[in-house]
Amino acid sequence: MKTLYFFTILFFIAGFVNSQNSHRDNIDVQHYNINIDVSSLGNYSLSGHTEIIFRAIDEPLEQVAFDLYKYHIDSVSLNGVWIDDFDYNDTVISFYPAAEINAEQNDTCTIYYHGYGSEEPIGAWGGVHFTNSMVFNMGVALNEVPHGFGRAWFPCIDNFTDRATYEFHIITRDDHRAIATGQLQGFSDYGDDELLWHWAFNQTSPTYLVSFAVGPFTLNDTVYDGMHGSVPVEYYAINSDSSAAAATFADVPEMLALFEDKFGPYHWEKAGYTVVDFNSGAMEHLTNIAYPSYALTTDPGNQTLVAHELSHHWFGNLVTCSDAADMWLNEGWASYCEAIYMEHFHGTEQYRQYVKSNQISVVNSAHETDDGYWALSDMPYDLTYSTTVYDKGSIIVHNLRQYMGDNLFFPAVKDYLSAFSESDASTEDLRDHLSAYSGVDLTGFFDNYVFHGGFPQYSIDSMVYYGDEVKVAVSQQAVGRNFIGDGNKISIGFVDEEWNVHEQWLQFDGQQGSQFFNPGFAPVMVVLDYYNKTAGPVFDHSAVLYNSETYYPTGMDLNVMPETISDSVFIHVSEMWKGPAERGENINHIEVLDTKWWRIVFDPKGDFVASGRFYYSFFGNDSVNLEDGDSLMLVYRPDDASQWQYIEQSLTGTINSGSFTVQNIPQGNYAIARWNEASVIGQLNRQKQIEAWPNPSKKGFYIQLPTNSGQTIYVFNQQGQKIDAIKNNSENLLYYPAKGLTPGTYFLHLMKSGVSEAQCKIVITP
Repeated sequence: MKTLYFFTILFFIAGFVNSQNSHRDNIDVQHYNINIDVSSLGNYSLSGHTEIIFRAIDEPLEQVAFDLYKYHIDSVSLNGVWIDDFDYNDTVISFYPAAEINAEQNDTCTIYYHGYGSEEPIGAWGGVHFTNSMVFNMGVALNEVPHGFGRAWFPCIDNFTDRATYEFHIITRDDHRAIATGQLQGFSDYGDDELLWHWAFNQTSPTYLVSFAVGPFTLNDTVYDGMHGSVPVEYYAINSDSSAAAATFADVPEMLALFEDKFGPYHWEKAGYTVVDFNSGAMEHLTNIAYPSYALTTDPGNQTLVAHELSHHWFGNLVTCSDAADMWLNEGWASYCEAIYMEHFHGTEQYRQYVKSNQISVVNSAHETDDGYWALSDMPYDLTYSTTVYDKGSIIVHNLRQYMGDNLFFPAVKDYLSAFSESDASTEDLRDHLSAYSGVDLTGFFDNYVFHGGFPQYSIDSMVYYGDEVKVAVSQQAVGRNFIGDGNKISIGFVDEEWNVHEQWLQFDGQQGSQFFNPGFAPVMVVLDYYNKTAGPVFDHSAVLYNSETYYPTGMDLNVMPETISDSVFIHVSEMWKGPAERGENINHIEVLDTKWWRIVFDPKGDFVASGRFYYSFFGNDSVNLEDGDSLMLVYRPDDASQWQYIEQSLTGTINSGSFTVQNIPQGNYAIARWNEASVIGQLNRQKQIEAWPNPSKKGFYIQLPTNSGQTIYVFNQQGQKIDAIKNNSENLLYYPAKGLTPGTYFLHLMKSGVSEAQCKIVITP
């Protein structure tokens, strides 16, 4: 299912849902014979009866109950005997049979009902929809629990796990056609200008995946030569949509071949789409996908919708999540199949761009859209159809594929789908089956990406060369959580002189790990996860620059403006979502913020000079707590082992948003820092290790130092810029003429190995 939008409402009460689930746990339906009359289309009415053949799960069964949403009940019978005393609360119809029901036997309950077609009360996504030209159902309710919404048009056991076979008898006007799940058995004259249509589905399905549609539809069909034989493929649309539908669905046979190749044989007796007047998405009904008329185009954006719904016939329809809390098994995997479509039809680079676009959106906004960083498994029911489930789920499947490798991933997934065919599975089932089949222990991966919210963020800590070998150390930070995972696997890319990237895997447990590599050449640079195999809160981009055209790395708050390029330059830029692990305090007590930071490395052929512009916005960023008196600046370090330092820059904007521009950017790391004069003064008052007087001073001043310090004194302005260096020949007291200082506030630092050991403030007056 793919929704154009959805409504989120916090209404779930555990006790209520559990009480409503009890009857669904006690009955196993074998077969539904659904009979409905929708010939009075203009009256929005639906009437009919359903025969339910079922068995008791927990015997003896003392009460029989089925779901049916907001209809009038005409009569109820059990095994041909009318039930005079039944209860109905617009949601569940129940009665006590004359004798206890045992599990060895099949029983038949027939319920007659009529009404006006039911939609879910909030959002009206799921349910029966009447338009001017047609009537159809959408099988899930986004804001109702349980989410399965077969009960909107027939009495049933409405959950994801109870599977049955189906027959459909549908009465229509004689100028309309009825379409349903399965295959058409025939139609006949029903009198009074009406037709009776008979469809049957002999495989098993949960209630939410069966469907009907009635209207002036025309049929366009073909046959797909599948792995297990010929598969009829049927497309239904009204006349005005027929041509567009034929073009939109032209690639469906090739999509079927693609998904068969990746995930195993198409299991169902038919494939098909029905174009409906619906403006909020599509629904993966078995063999009869409800597809919105607004999406009848051949552009890749809507073709991914065609592919998404078709792929559900493996993920969701063939193997259904055992609980809505594991909906990512349906929707996350189907969303990833959109990327599989892009890879096959448009190439590897388009696949990577599709994954990256989704990654950028999820990292930047999913936690805001869904009000938190949620684990994919055990998702709250009000977030069953959330951005996290669909889009983050897709990212994690991409990561899982890279983690296992194609030669293990696809065969293992095929075996999982075969093992749980026409059944349901949990996230634990998926993890355990893929692990057992492939021999790869996926415990760490699932703990890191599925059973905990947020993301791990990886960054290179250090690189040390030992002859032909290089030791690379990588650390993990927690984004949106406190969990630090094991089983980490991250790609290290070694770039040669021709700018080819050679990848090797680094694996480690815990917060940090290191490994020796021998790439076989002296790399011009080392980059992390060059091909985005571990998509998460680090955005990377590379390019070869040839001229002065501004370089805009995809999805980053940074651009590079070349000024001099004598030949060409290979540049790699990374943007990390979470601030550097070791931020600390540096000169003038500048504090590096826990927000985005960047790494820029490049290898020029000839001369290369460029400026860089770094953008920031702290609106809605709870991790940055700016205070009155704070000033912002950009800080720099050449590598991860060095200390952050001020770099010459210009600032445009306010404390909340703006940009920094750096001329002649060097390679290294860049981060945003804050400086607060009040906190510096307080710290100075506590230290009192060096003093300057007179203070304020119009010209020069004396500096009192610790005994025999013999250290250089540096003068910094309020922006953290170094103004001067005062040489100290082991004197306790010295005079500084301050000829180059304009009126203002300055700070004197006694420095050792780049670290300020003592400091004081001096004010120069006009």
